[in-house]
Order: sequence, then C-alpha cells, then structure tokens
Amino acid sequence: MSERARIGRVLTVERPAWPKALIARLLGVSRQSLYHRSPVEPVEPVEPVEPVDDGGGGVVVRGPWRDRRPALSDDLVIEAHILDVCRDRPRFGTRRVTAMVRRRLGGSGAARGVVNRKRVQRVMRKHGLLVPQRRIPRGRHDGRIETSRSDEVWATDLSKIATREGWLWIVGVIDCHDRDLIGHRYGVTADTTLCLGALHDGVCERFGDDVDALKGAGPQLSHDWGSQFTSRRYQAELATLGIRSRPTMIGSPEQNGIMERFFGSMKDEEVWTTEYDTRAQAIAALDAWIEDYRTERPHQSLGYLTPAEYRTAALGSNCATQAA
Repeated sequence: MSERARIGRVLTVERPAWPKALIARLLGVSRQSLYHRSPVEPVEPVEPVEPVDDGGGGVVVRGPWRDRRPALSDDLVIEAHILDVCRDRPRFGTRRVTAMVRRRLGGSGAARGVVNRKRVQRVMRKHGLLVPQRRIPRGRHDGRIETSRSDEVWATDLSKIATREGWLWIVGVIDCHDRDLIGHRYGVTADTTLCLGALHDGVCERFGDDVDALKGAGPQLSHDWGSQFTSRRYQAELATLGIRSRPTMIGSPEQNGIMERFFGSMKDEEVWTTEYDTRAQAIAALDAWIEDYRTERPHQSLGYLTPAEYRTAALGSNCATQAA
C-alpha cells in the first residue's frame, strides 16, 4: 500500500498533467495518499497477539494486517502506457499509438498479442483521446514516388512558421525512400542561398566530401516550380553535384507529397500546438521535433520503424549481402 502511494506521489510530480483521480484509480490507492507529506519516523510493526477480552464482552485483535487490495493488473499497466503516449503525442492516431506502446514493451510477440489496435482504440475512446479524421477529397494522380533504395530520390520544399517576432522560413531535404530529413536550414527570407544550404547539408549527411560516391548514386531531386529551385544558380549547382532535377507538374503538389507530408506532420504535431515568442524559440522547438522525428517517431511506410532504425537495418542488410 505505502509503496503504491509512493509511486503515485512520484507520478504526480513527473506527470503533472495526469489527474490525481486517474493515478489513484490505476494504482488502487486513495487520492488523499497522493499528496506529499512530511517525513515521519518509522513505526515498528505490532506483533500479532492472541484475541483478548476487552472486559466488556468484546474481543480485540491486533495486527499487522495483510494488504487485501488486488494486485495491479496488466490491463491497467497497458492503459497507463497508452495514456502516457497520448499525453506526449496528442495528435497520434490509434495505429501510431499502438506502435509506440509496443516499442515501450520491447516489441516482442507477446506485446503484439496483448497490445493491438482495437485495445488502444477502446482506451482512447474511453478517455476521449481519439483524433478526428480529416476527410480530404483526393483526385487521382500519377505522382506517387516509387523508390527501391535510399539516395535514389530526394525531395525539397519551403515552409514558413509564424512567431511574434515575424515569419521564420524553413527549407528541408528528405530522402523519399527512408523518410529521413537529411538537411534543413532556417532563415528570415526564403532565398536561393537558404535552399542551397539545405541541399549541401543533405549531401554532407549522406556522402561527406566524396563527390564521386554522390555522382555514382545519382540521386534525383523532386521540387516544385518555386523561383529558388528553378533559378540558374540552383540548377547549376545540381548539375555540378551530379543531381538530376525532377520538377513536379504545375498545380500538382501531391507529386512532392513526401516533403509536403513532412511539413504537414511538423505543423500538426508541433507548430499548431505552440505559440512562439521569438524565432530562436521556434528553432529550438523545431530542432527537438526533428530529432524526435528521425529517432523516435515510427512511420507506417517503414514498417513502424524510425528513419534511423530503417537506415541502420538497410545498411546492415547491404553489408551482409556484400559479404555473402
């Protein structure tokens, strides 16, 4: 009992957004026991004695008493994990929450059997945590990017973030196969220099100074018809690096859908839930989100692996194939 109350008091500090009533119910303790108390001297347990007559015809029995509360069930533990993921990532749907809970439990076969999407959906519905689905009509198009390996097709685009200090521009370069953001830059204005900086960051991330390896891989770069990407300076740099320009059709942003989806997720999960006072504050928050995106956030298209995990697994598979 006291151990559960101690755990509950720790949770109230580490998870202040959790209602005390919920923590008390999950741990099977009273809500009053979750409030911190001043330390007291330990009391020696009372040794059990035989029942004695109190002189008035009654019987007195002295403890200690066994804790008769039921053990904390696995269902409540799993529910606590689901609620914790939903608190940290309120814009995640049932599929991604399921993947995150499985990752916490080790991703074993047992975890897959116990934590399935239907169970997560029931818990999220019970607590009103289901994310409303957006019904967006989509026309048919032939812009799906098909890739068979990393560094085959990259994509780039610009977006802007509102702060009280003014607009903050961000340009990113993403690998369309492993979904890793390999380069990004921030700026007050969206010019060609900013876009070239992100491109060079991506080249250094994947190939370092090995220009021959870059030209051997021959990546294509998908982009829209923005003046930065179609400028002579940008196109000349692509030709120098051996990267083939792959412009989308005019009025068809879905042909650059992977980069568009990245910015959509970033705004949905981070930007639209936060108000930034300064550009520096926004940059710090976005850098943290991007790091989480690359190393912690599972992707459905990658088999619910993170870009870093998928990239590591792919490199390991290639090394094993070459060794064989």
